[in-house]
Amino acid sequence: MAEFTEAPVSATITTTTGPKLAPFNPTSVECVHLALDMLQVQEEDVLYDLGCGDGRLLIEASKKYGISGVGIEYDSALCDKARAKVEEEGVGDKVNIVHANVLDVDISPATIIFIYLVPEGMRAMREALVSAIEDRAVRVVTYVFSIPEQPPVEVQLYKNIMKLYLYKIQEETVIETDKTTTDETSSGADQLSPATDSKQC
Repeated sequence: MAEFTEAPVSATITTTTGPKLAPFNPTSVECVHLALDMLQVQEEDVLYDLGCGDGRLLIEASKKYGISGVGIEYDSALCDKARAKVEEEGVGDKVNIVHANVLDVDISPATIIFIYLVPEGMRAMREALVSAIEDRAVRVVTYVFSIPEQPPVEVQLYKNIMKLYLYKIQEETVIETDKTTTDETSSGADQLSPATDSKQC
């Protein structure tokens, strides 16, 4: 089982000012499960959620797989909410929520990464993400927006609207699959929009 990991942060980190790299809207449970399936989570993995919002993906991953995780969130109110939820769900010994700008965080401890950022943020993170994928064999899933100039190995389509992109070494062929849910009774909170997602940094 993976050990709890603190998130190394650079000395120049700013937690009170900085760019908003994604809006916030809760991610549906179905989409969380799809992302975790794509990441092929293993017991020894350490998950980083870059722009973790209220921490739901980290909580689900920790409860389902027993792994440790680090969430990076720029919004202080969301950090407080995520930390409270982590304790409420009993995974406080495995999940660490860090109030920080993702651009200033060392992601080298991660073995798997989930990230939602607007295109500007994805461009800013591109070098770090590509290095993680190619140099350390980190598996990365991005939500809605892809890593610029980096071909994914798999693309999953959720509800005919949202795309999740998988990046990892060893694969060359892009596989695109429609994962439209058959449950048409999902609540409005579970309906996703490219303009408002569950990540804010």
